[in-house]
Amino acid sequence: MRRWRQIRPDPDVATLAGIQPERLDEAAESDIEWVKAFMLGIRQIRGEMNISMAKRIDVVLGNASESDQRRLADNEPLLNKLAKLESVRVLALSEEAPLSATALVGDLRVLVPMAG
Repeated sequence: MRRWRQIRPDPDVATLAGIQPERLDEAAESDIEWVKAFMLGIRQIRGEMNISMAKRIDVVLGNASESDQRRLADNEPLLNKLAKLESVRVLALSEEAPLSATALVGDLRVLVPMAG
């Protein structure tokens, strides 16, 4: 009658879930975590500045590493669609950032310029 008490949990949950550790792609997981952090930063800025999700916004990136720029290029269509971005521009090393709301994704500065 109480069969559920007879079932013992398997200590290897990965085996039960069908996960094959040799097939995990750590680089892809890292890229997705970057996309999630980028999106969270944009959402926080929108919330703090009361910017509607319906409005497309311009984004400027400061202190962008090669890895950040690669991830941006690889995921730009997705980010443009999900975050409703009008444009994304990477600051040159000598260029001064405009007055902006800022979110950090690691060392990357995600800037949404203040409207004039």
